[in-house]
Amino acid sequence: ADVGAFAGKPEHDRLGADGAYTSNSVSDRAYAWDRTKKCIDIANAVGSKAIVLWLAREGTYIREAKDAKLAYQRLLETVNAMLDYDKNIEIWIEPKPNEPTDQAYVPTIGHALTLSYASKDHKRVKGLIESAHAMLAGLDASDEMAFALAHDKLASVHLNDQKAGSSEDRHRPCSRPRWRWAGRRAAPPSSACRSNRPGA
Repeated sequence: ADVGAFAGKPEHDRLGADGAYTSNSVSDRAYAWDRTKKCIDIANAVGSKAIVLWLAREGTYIREAKDAKLAYQRLLETVNAMLDYDKNIEIWIEPKPNEPTDQAYVPTIGHALTLSYASKDHKRVKGLIESAHAMLAGLDASDEMAFALAHDKLASVHLNDQKAGSSEDRHRPCSRPRWRWAGRRAAPPSSACRSNRPGA
């Protein structure tokens, strides 16, 4: 439920920029929950047994901007509310340490599995390892996978390229990442690349 996916539409530009579920804004959190329910409904309509919960916007650019303990409580409340909303759906948490936010609250699979075990039905809350996200955290993706496997919680894997030492995600072929470190926008892709992308 990446509320930030609506960037570029004027009415949604600010929504999710401060996180969705952990936002200090009550109305932004309500909007995120509404979008989450719609996401689950769509998953059911297309026959998907799971949704991916990408929490990379759930964090801060300035640590003093949020109460971290409250933020973790809000994330757990959201996971539990999702489990209550649909008694069959699985939640696959995809951790990421930074970008677009500077410091995320769920940076590693260990954090994701802690949320899982704290939830009301941990058997339906699993992890999705994105190899480049593990590298962004300074970890080896195979170790992250092994940790999830040891807990029988590796739901899926995204194999991805990551330039060593880079803070940028590099999984969009033929284009630059949308965000740079500290939230600065990257330059748009060249017109040649743009024409090769689906829907371009």
